[in-house]
Amino acid sequence: MSGSRVFVTGAGGFVGSAVMTRLLADGRLTAIGGVRDLAQCLCPCEYFIFNLGVDISVAALRGIDTVVHAAARVHV
Repeated sequence: MSGSRVFVTGAGGFVGSAVMTRLLADGRLTAIGGVRDLAQCLCPCEYFIFNLGVDISVAALRGIDTVVHAAARVHV
């Protein structure tokens, strides 16, 4: 998976931020975090603001090799 680009939805949440931290620690790939609010960003990496309630353009995922879906509604 060396050199791969990984997009993580829910990157500002409990699970997503742990996934981002692990991916960045590996150092062999580019991790891109999907968040609803930049205030949720905990890791020094590239972030993409998106909302699961709105269709995400396929063009926004161009160049992404893997998607890790960690976004969820919790504590509602």
